[in-house]
Amino acid sequence: MSTIKNIVLSLNSLKTGQKTSLKIRPKTTLCLKIIGSFNNKHLYQHLFNILLEGKESSLNLQGKFFICNDSQLKLQFVVNDTKKTKAAKVNLDLKGLVFDKNSQALIEQNISLSHKDSLLHHSLAFGSLSPEILNYLSSRGVEKTWLRNYLFNNYATI
Repeated sequence: MSTIKNIVLSLNSLKTGQKTSLKIRPKTTLCLKIIGSFNNKHLYQHLFNILLEGKESSLNLQGKFFICNDSQLKLQFVVNDTKKTKAAKVNLDLKGLVFDKNSQALIEQNISLSHKDSLLHHSLAFGSLSPEILNYLSSRGVEKTWLRNYLFNNYATI
C-alpha cells in the first residue's frame, strides 16, 4: 500500500538560490504544493532536485505563483529515477499570474524517466491581467495598487 506525504512549501520562506533535494521512496506518493508571491525588483531562483527511488514512486507537484513589480521568478525542476524505478508517476501542475509587463516567470523542467511504464503529465499556465480587465475594474472603483496588494497577499496562499 502506498503512503502519501503532503507537503506545502512557501518559496517566500526560502532564501533565493537555494537548492531543495527530495527523495521519494518506493511505493510512496509525495504531494508537494509550492506557493509564492514576489513583488520586489529581484531575481528569485529555486532549484528542485527530485529522485524517484523505487517501484511505484509517485510525485504530484502543484505550484501557484503571483509575480509583480518587475520581479523575475526562475524555477528549475530536475526529476530523475533509478534503475529500480518501475511504474513511476510524475504530475506537474504549475500556475501563475504575472501582474505587469516587466515581471517574468521562467520555468524549466528536466524530467528523465527511464522506464517505458512510467507516466508523465505536466501543465504550465502563466498569464497576466489584460488592460481591458484592469480598465473595467478601475471603472468600478478598484485601484490598481489595491488590486496588486490584494493579489500578492491572497493569490498564492495555502
